[in-house]
Amino acid sequence: MLPEAELRRLAADIKKRGLINPILLYHGHVLDGRNRLAACQLAGVDPQFKAVDAELEERGVTALEYVVSLNLRRRQLNPGQQAMAAAAVLPEWTTLGKLTRKANLRGGRRPDGAKVRHRGRSDMQVGKLFGVSPRYVRLAEKLVKDNPDLAEKVQRGEMTLSRAVRLVRSAEQEKADAEKKLKNQRRKTTVKILRVDMRKSKLAGEQFNLILTDPPYSRNDLPLYDHLGQLAGRTLVEGGFLAVLTGQQFLDQLLMVLTKPEHGLQYLWTVCLSFSGSHGRKPGLGIINAWRPFLIFVKPRPGKSKPPQYKPIEMLIDLVSTKLPALPTHKWEQLPKAFEPLVTSLSNPGDTVLDPFAGSGAVLEACRSTGRHAVGWDIDSKAVDQMKARFR
Repeated sequence: MLPEAELRRLAADIKKRGLINPILLYHGHVLDGRNRLAACQLAGVDPQFKAVDAELEERGVTALEYVVSLNLRRRQLNPGQQAMAAAAVLPEWTTLGKLTRKANLRGGRRPDGAKVRHRGRSDMQVGKLFGVSPRYVRLAEKLVKDNPDLAEKVQRGEMTLSRAVRLVRSAEQEKADAEKKLKNQRRKTTVKILRVDMRKSKLAGEQFNLILTDPPYSRNDLPLYDHLGQLAGRTLVEGGFLAVLTGQQFLDQLLMVLTKPEHGLQYLWTVCLSFSGSHGRKPGLGIINAWRPFLIFVKPRPGKSKPPQYKPIEMLIDLVSTKLPALPTHKWEQLPKAFEPLVTSLSNPGDTVLDPFAGSGAVLEACRSTGRHAVGWDIDSKAVDQMKARFR
């Protein structure tokens, strides 16, 4: 019903000009014109009525369809407002649909014997009636439940439905991210930093779910990868992963070394780490280097006649974008965000991750922020001291 002030204005207009549009009746009840009837009573004017039973029967439409059609013609609604109006009648339409389905089981007749016609999905039928898609109807319905204040703005035409939905989704994502961050912060993770030469490390029973590292990758550093393969073979749990960020120039040799049979590692995939901003130049090769590969290996479980198919714990996109730190504290420093997608996809919260070439501690930071225990080794005592200060 109209607010009292508007109802009084309508009554004054009817008293001056008379009732222009009659009040519509259906089965003796007011179908359209409740405000006009109240205004006539307020103005002391005899109302005019018009029964539409025969018209609706002849056109084969329901009373609800008829009222909606009348109101859509009267008002200039944008698509969002039409969707909100559709969502308002969707519950009634759904109830009507249930009655129709029951009637179809009785040969297409209601308990009173009246014939009914099949309507199909309620959101499709209501959307068609209001001139919007079923998806828009469902979005409007969800908006009313999730954020009534924004729904009112859409109804008044102050905001589009698309913008309101984006705001709700953004708020939901922010809430989910905050909850995830809080959960990770509350999780009791540890960061252990040691000065260790990984070539001489002798671990007594210590195992890791993931080894994620960024070793040197010049020609003189190639023997390190053999030691890295040995380390992974000894210390990874069955089904654990080794992810190595390296260069491209000696890629063929690195793959051969890391997949030696004695290491027990199986190559899985390559992930591209692309850099924005400054790119490395290789003048001798005529190359501008804009990306580096993460080589991913898995330690298969033994005792299988045919190696099973291994895959990341969470879906991993094989393109990670990053940029170099503005003020690096280490010669080869990367940002933690470069490693976070691999940490979350190749390990579970609470797992233990090793970086045997920890450098500035970027991998350790990525582990801490995602709820993993981290162990960092480095042969450089200065780098070890800087990492200890960082995680103190």
